Amino acid sequence: MDKQEFIKKFNNEKLMYECWGEYVGNIIISHITKHNKLNPKTLLQIPAVPRVKELDSLLYKAFYREDKNYKNPYDEIEDKVGIRFVVLYKNDVTIINNAIEDINIWNVSKDRDFEEQREINPEYFGYESVHYIVRNKDDIKVDDIIIKANTPCEIQIRTLLQHAYCQVSHNTMYKKSVVNKSKRTLSRSMAIIESADIFFEEVKTVVNQEEKEYKDLLYDLTEYYNTFCQNLSVEDKFNNMIIETFRDFLYKDIIKDIKNFIESKKYIKKSIKDLSTDVLIYRQPIILLMYFLVWNKRNMVEELWPITFEELEYIYTDLGISFNC
Repeated sequence: MDKQEFIKKFNNEKLMYECWGEYVGNIIISHITKHNKLNPKTLLQIPAVPRVKELDSLLYKAFYREDKNYKNPYDEIEDKVGIRFVVLYKNDVTIINNAIEDINIWNVSKDRDFEEQREINPEYFGYESVHYIVRNKDDIKVDDIIIKANTPCEIQIRTLLQHAYCQVSHNTMYKKSVVNKSKRTLSRSMAIIESADIFFEEVKTVVNQEEKEYKDLLYDLTEYYNTFCQNLSVEDKFNNMIIETFRDFLYKDIIKDIKNFIESKKYIKKSIKDLSTDVLIYRQPIILLMYFLVWNKRNMVEELWPITFEELEYIYTDLGISFNC
């Protein structure tokens, strides 16, 4: 295929590639939302926007790049359209990888050109993203456009730190003028970034464990609240703020002690039902914890209470405890 044939074919198929990139991005995001129960807006640090290569960039790669001699450049160039997923943590990269490999409408392979460039430029690719090529098994019709079977799309997956490293190092890939000192400095930065990614993952693990404990307690409180009052309206930020404030006083199986305490003072359930219509905190599962803490740690509650004392005063009065604030 000569250059003119290449240009004509790409111009005829450019809209198909644009459509294919959009389709690939949407199906991956849909899969993650459904199977991982994740909000893509939270998971993705940069919007995953597909990009079709510029014609001049394709022509350079097909006919002028020194390190690549294609027999059939149009078919062998697999990144005519690509999409990049940038996430915060290394484990999030695995989530995207698994989604790509689980979706059965396409065949998946590693990007051969990317792997070759990794060998040629190890200082650039030393801490790079994962690169896949997906090719649809069958024709796909989207609106009025037919995406022909075996159409390639490149998918990159990076952490945010990997993305920053790649952006800084990109210009060194093909420039022979870049001095070795700069390349060595870049390689050293790669080690720092990789370590930072590992540390971030450790932080995430600890935070996730704490969040699980909070969620488990909130779930148990919610279940118990629903047994006697139907006015529950959970405001996550409000409940989590209270739990975080008193986290040092929580312990394993505290829910059992909370239930026993509430059952020993039956009037608390009636108070919650009566006040739940008009008082925000009485519609929250956290009200059960606060009754328990006011009874057992009243001085500490007064000292640490993070919001106005109006709601707290109801609890003190109900328990017959003098309110000092």
